[in-house]
Amino acid sequence: MELSKCEAQRNPDIEANTVSDETRSEFLSTLSRELRHAARVLLQTPAFSLIVFITLALGIGATTAIYTVLDAVVLRPLAYRNADRLVSVLHPATVPGNGESKWGLSSAGYFYFKAQNHTLEDLGGYRTDGTVINGAQSSELVRTAVITASIFSTLEAHAALGRLISPEDDRPGAAPVVVLSYEYWQRHFGGDRAVLNTMLQASDGGREIIGVAERGLTLPKPGPFGSTSDLASFGVDLWVPLDLDPNARPQNSHQYSGIGRLKPAVTAEAAQRDLAALMGDFTSRFPTAYTARFMKAYNFRVGVTPLRDEVLGPNLSKTLWILFGAVAVVLCIACANVANLFLVRMEARRRDSAIRTALGADRAQMALHFLSESLLLALSSGLAGILVARLGLGVLLRIAPTDIPRLSSVGLGASSIVVAFGLSLLAGVVFGLIPLARQSVDVATLREGGRGLTSSRRQRMVRSGLVVGQVALALILLASAGLMLRSFANLRNVKAGLDPRGVLTFETVLPYQEFKEPEQVSAFQREFQERVAALPGVRMVGASEMLPLQDY
Repeated sequence: MELSKCEAQRNPDIEANTVSDETRSEFLSTLSRELRHAARVLLQTPAFSLIVFITLALGIGATTAIYTVLDAVVLRPLAYRNADRLVSVLHPATVPGNGESKWGLSSAGYFYFKAQNHTLEDLGGYRTDGTVINGAQSSELVRTAVITASIFSTLEAHAALGRLISPEDDRPGAAPVVVLSYEYWQRHFGGDRAVLNTMLQASDGGREIIGVAERGLTLPKPGPFGSTSDLASFGVDLWVPLDLDPNARPQNSHQYSGIGRLKPAVTAEAAQRDLAALMGDFTSRFPTAYTARFMKAYNFRVGVTPLRDEVLGPNLSKTLWILFGAVAVVLCIACANVANLFLVRMEARRRDSAIRTALGADRAQMALHFLSESLLLALSSGLAGILVARLGLGVLLRIAPTDIPRLSSVGLGASSIVVAFGLSLLAGVVFGLIPLARQSVDVATLREGGRGLTSSRRQRMVRSGLVVGQVALALILLASAGLMLRSFANLRNVKAGLDPRGVLTFETVLPYQEFKEPEQVSAFQREFQERVAALPGVRMVGASEMLPLQDY
């Protein structure tokens, strides 16, 4: 015993650690006991437990599903390095009789902006196309990005194998080369590294394979006057050089999407002012292509927009936020209903709480008692909510419009699970703390409960008040949710100005080696339309470089 005293004196932390270990052990033992008791109580009241479980699971699941879509499409940065510095460079114009439109860059404008600007670290241009790959047994139409070499440096892209397109490859007269996308390389060549320096036979001739782009590299959206498919959804299979000639005669032809990378600490607004100042010299530098009359008649100007905003468009982000708000309101309705169920249940169990308090239970012990029950129920509902969110996402992805960008990246990931867990934890804590607001030693409660099982007049009045409050709150929240859903429906049902019913669209890609002259292309298009018009059930046939309601 003397040795123990001396040891404690020499090490005063031993006694504190012992007390801490005992406190921790006692807490864990109490928590385990309360959880077992909570599980028994919940099983003994299946009606209450099942209603709360289903209500919370559906509310948390729906909110998590919509959040997952919102996160993948709106909140998550674009899949490029330093994506916050990327901007879209296009030409807004007011077409007489057709209203506002967006045009791409011209060849002359691209070179001028790239050489003379003071705010962009780099600038690249591209358009989309389709290329026919000639195989041994069959041919295949693949998605092709026709790019300036600077696109790769602008996006800070890397090669997974070999090298990317260089400025030497991207000049008139250079040997034809191609870079494969990582996905196309895996899909058609099985990841064979020996594919480098071999020839790929395409509709525009043979091209030497010089490299493979890194996994997942794509362009944010189709270029103007290019493919009607969304590259963000379908990906790029081949990357080929654009071969623009800086010495060519300037033309008022705007075929190329522009992507720029801002210099450090430069904003999109500053870049807008910089390029707008350069636009003032268009009529003097390119008088044969841009006359003062044209510039005024079309209100022709330059637009610099953060690339993320250009990809999402003006309405998509707003629509998804409205939908998320509507679902969040529904979750609030569910939580309000559950909270009222807990309040009614608390009134029915006031005698039990009063007995515990009278026997010496402090507020911490009562809080642990109430929280163990509410958290057990809320967290189990959250797990079920994750399953509901997974099923709901499958439905949402099937009914969602295919032109929503980055829809292919929507999936139930770690952030969605964290949101579901956070909502469950918050709900459990709130529901567990509700009884503490009214918990106190109430002798009248003990007397009333001791005379029988019939509720007292005061308890019935409280329950009636809770029912009235629940109905009033539910009506307010339901009206709010209805207004949000109506706004969402209005955004979805904007009149397009055309009737797409019964209209089929498709693309034709002609081999360049066989159709070199415009007259050959025109003759093919005329014969093709005549043959399609002769098919049974076809009433009318038309051809266009772009479909209605495209961005450009």
